[in-house]
Amino acid sequence: MLRLVNNCLKLGTFPEPWKNARIVELIKHRDKDPLVPKSYRLISLLPVLGKILEEVICDILEKEIGSSLSTDQHGFRPGKSTSSALSEVQEWTTQNGSQVLGSFLDISGAFDNVRWHTLIEDLHALRCSSNVTAITMSYLSNRTATYPVGGSEKTITLTRGCPQDSKFGPRLWNVAMDPLLKESYPEGTKLVAYADENALLVRGNTRSEVINKTEESLKIIASWATHRGLKFSKEKSVMVPLKGGLVPGFTAAFDGERIKSVYETKYLGLYLAEGFNFHSHATGLLDSSTDVFSRIKSLRKSKWGVSSALALIIYKAVYVPRILYGASIWFPSVANSVSKRKMESAQRRVFLAVTGAYNTVSTRALQVLAGLPPIYLLIESVIRIKNGMSRSKSESILVNQWQHLWDTSTKGRRTHKLFPDIRVRVQAPIPFGHYLSQMITDHGDFNGKLHDFSLTDSPHCSCGHEYESANHMLYTCPNYNDLRFRLKDSIRTSGATWSYDLSEFAKSRISWAALEKFTQDALIRKENIRLEERIRLREEAEQDVQPNQ
Repeated sequence: MLRLVNNCLKLGTFPEPWKNARIVELIKHRDKDPLVPKSYRLISLLPVLGKILEEVICDILEKEIGSSLSTDQHGFRPGKSTSSALSEVQEWTTQNGSQVLGSFLDISGAFDNVRWHTLIEDLHALRCSSNVTAITMSYLSNRTATYPVGGSEKTITLTRGCPQDSKFGPRLWNVAMDPLLKESYPEGTKLVAYADENALLVRGNTRSEVINKTEESLKIIASWATHRGLKFSKEKSVMVPLKGGLVPGFTAAFDGERIKSVYETKYLGLYLAEGFNFHSHATGLLDSSTDVFSRIKSLRKSKWGVSSALALIIYKAVYVPRILYGASIWFPSVANSVSKRKMESAQRRVFLAVTGAYNTVSTRALQVLAGLPPIYLLIESVIRIKNGMSRSKSESILVNQWQHLWDTSTKGRRTHKLFPDIRVRVQAPIPFGHYLSQMITDHGDFNGKLHDFSLTDSPHCSCGHEYESANHMLYTCPNYNDLRFRLKDSIRTSGATWSYDLSEFAKSRISWAALEKFTQDALIRKENIRLEERIRLREEAEQDVQPNQ
């Protein structure tokens, strides 16, 4: 491979077999019309060996021209990201002018349509080496795409565009974008780019000043696009007043048409509204998470499905990144008690999936059962770390805040007896399941609790005790004497001492496993007892009916 790659670089040749893309189409959303082509996102599957060579070319290109590229390009650049682009937009808006107007510009099919000859011109302008230029020309020429049509396949030869889903394509796009970012714009103007998403920021003291500067800048942008065979979508490109109280409703000239001003737009995955606030984003984020969590919950039904450990992995891999994305930008504008309660309410769905607990368990208890802090405390911790605080200090603050919430809550007090100390709970990798969660919370298949919620006629236990609870089942109910004997024996065998203090069970893995075994066996036995009772009553009813017949 090393010899092959080096020869490709030396000869300035990109092998033909590595330039054929196989196209897979994915519908963008289940609500999209499947008969409309734009309802699909096309994925180009490219040969892996070609991607290896592309990665090497990208490294060489970065060394040759990386320092020459504009720092206002945040896409596919070392040390840059969507977060850095969002931060730059926010900081520039905060620090400049009494009024700031943001224009968020959408290029139609950006990667698909850029002209190749202008790309090569841009490489020359950046003084790229002849070797890299040659292999770039080879890389672009004779490219094909194969896609399924009905029961057959169709192959076409590409004549423009940066190859989709490639390694090298995005870097070439940056080369094409660079001249635009280096244009001479009116004073008090800033263009921030992340790949093909562009934010034009214009400051001024009056409405007419910011609109005039915006239109002058848009002329420059339109000229750049025309030279490269690109067009901006006038329908998707909008202006949002970011500072100073401008009221949307006005328009601005752009490439022979006009773009409108609106109260809100989506920029780099965040819903950015007039005045640089993100209240709508926070609400939408919680709403969009509902579908994700319902799928997680469907994976882990109360008595079957994936384990709590896997549900926890899904939570950390799916939910947390969704919420934390851009949080340092959007969270400060919504950090109020109402928003925090809504965030915790949405988070409950995951806690229920992770623990298998009943819906009646309080949010505070669910957080501790799952060993997961309130999401807004996690966001605040991440922001502190981003702002320079050490991880250990920030996490210590989080635990202290969480401990205060846990100690002062009036709910989940049985669970509090088991886990009074948040630090102990977080450090103990203890799993929970449907049965064990009932025993720990006292919310479950206990007649006393069910009667409290008007779900049974009587709170009595089948043994005759006046109020069936988790404590009664664990410590005194004669229906489970044999199971309780085994539980005590397991604890003594492990070297621990049998205790009526619930918190003792969490101090030993063996004790915890023994408690889990007891609880599962006891609750299953209870289900069987109830089933036998129903069968008996049905048989008695049938016998009473027969003489009358």
